[in-house]
Amino acid sequence: MNGIINYIKPPGITSSDAVVDFKRLLGTKKVGHAGTLDPAAAGVLPITVGRSTRLFDYLLHSDKVYIGEILLGVATDTYDTCGAVVRKSPVSASAEAIRDAMAALTGDIRQAPPMYSAVKVGGKRLHQLARKGRDVYVAPRGVTVSAFELLDMPAPDRARFRVQCSKGTYVRTLAHDLGAALGCGGCLSLLIRTRNGDFGIEDARTLDQLREAQANGTLGDMLIPPDAPLQRFPAVTFPEACEARFRNGMTLPAALASGPVPEGTELVRLYCGAAFLGLARVGRETGETTVKLHCTLT
Repeated sequence: MNGIINYIKPPGITSSDAVVDFKRLLGTKKVGHAGTLDPAAAGVLPITVGRSTRLFDYLLHSDKVYIGEILLGVATDTYDTCGAVVRKSPVSASAEAIRDAMAALTGDIRQAPPMYSAVKVGGKRLHQLARKGRDVYVAPRGVTVSAFELLDMPAPDRARFRVQCSKGTYVRTLAHDLGAALGCGGCLSLLIRTRNGDFGIEDARTLDQLREAQANGTLGDMLIPPDAPLQRFPAVTFPEACEARFRNGMTLPAALASGPVPEGTELVRLYCGAAFLGLARVGRETGETTVKLHCTLT
């Protein structure tokens, strides 16, 4: 069984817990996930199965989209409502002020990950250091926030939002930084990921639905082919007879392809006949264009 399952993670479990659930469900150790979600968060968590786990690095290229809620007037050490409260302040921010503060956090920005995160420093994860009472400086990283929008305010201290951002963006940090900009503090109280690259929540499946499909023998129908989320890479097809040569690590001239090999591109989806082999690298050797399997599914 090879492919990707568009899973909707419920709140209350880690992304690693979800992988364990799928290993039990599918009876295989070859399971991974693309794009970690915090335990308190819910939403789209693509699960890679079988040899598709090798495509992990190429599944996280696109923006992620979230909806959520920020609790204003409360700052915590984890930047969400799961942590210890470090500050409480009265809230007087208007919707206009909140929108202005969100606009200032939009675009290409520098963002420091929260101490309670999986980022490693000196071989240790930040959350491990934080639980030992150590506060470590982590240099801010460049991320892109394409949109940070106020949806509504169900209460004076509650701001519901939508955010579209690049991989590596911590929405908890956005909530914290928004509260700091407003002068009252803030923390994330709700987060749902509605899109992760090519995977949307409208097509995601719950674990109960997948268990039912497993019992009915239809789980395979829910597997997304491994090449489906890689459509941004051009497709190149070679004759079936070339498959063994590619799998043995050989570099083949592009002239053997069944169609043109696009110029000016580095990676392509490689097919031999109808079989998808993986991603291949396009190069040049002795004046001719060549193709070599780069990330194989075998």
